[in-house]
Amino acid sequence: MNREEFKEKYLTNSFYWVNQHNHQTLQLIFKEFDIHCHMGVDKEMLITWHDTFKNLVTFPKDQWHNFEYYQKSDMWIPNIRYGEPKNYSEMIYEYNLL
Repeated sequence: MNREEFKEKYLTNSFYWVNQHNHQTLQLIFKEFDIHCHMGVDKEMLITWHDTFKNLVTFPKDQWHNFEYYQKSDMWIPNIRYGEPKNYSEMIYEYNLL
């Protein structure tokens, strides 16, 4: 799998459950693939861990964001955009093979 295929499979319109152990690694991988926090002011910004931080969702560019972005979402709702939540362990395994 090349980087483009990895991004398409694991980082495009994706939903990840996060915890205090994996949230930072996931955000750093997003940034490596030019997906930034929705705040956009500081491309180095990471969402810090807090009790209500349960997941991260990625989005394509839109009329408010001139970049692919991620943000915290309140809940996972099954739909066409996300499908099932991504498997973090599988993604990390594939990432380490790149």
